[in-house]
Amino acid sequence: MKLVAAIEYEKMRSDEESKNKILLNKDGSFYHVYDWSAWLVCTVCCVGEGAPTPKVQRYTGKDKEYVMYGFPLQSLSKYIPSYKSVQTIEGDDLIVEVELPEADASSDVADMEAAYAAWRESLPVA
Repeated sequence: MKLVAAIEYEKMRSDEESKNKILLNKDGSFYHVYDWSAWLVCTVCCVGEGAPTPKVQRYTGKDKEYVMYGFPLQSLSKYIPSYKSVQTIEGDDLIVEVELPEADASSDVADMEAAYAAWRESLPVA
């Protein structure tokens, strides 16, 4: 999946069914996650003792603004240690459904969008 398609996928999230899904975009020997997916990896998956500390970048351009984070393919279990299901899409890209913490699972999408927006704005622009 191309960068533009991945970013469009992230922008189309608006329902309860997609709030716990991470799009992993394969690029060579790395997975890249964008926007909402990057937020889920950083705030839901990479928590607890021994969890990696993601270094997320926010990019701005004349046509688009997006958040991106990447990690090596062989480190998938380190960055997303547990999940409910995995679905392969468009070649080697994956959709991973993760278990949300109880507080997030009971939140509606609007509450989660507000938390995501605050997180996004806190990131430095590359």
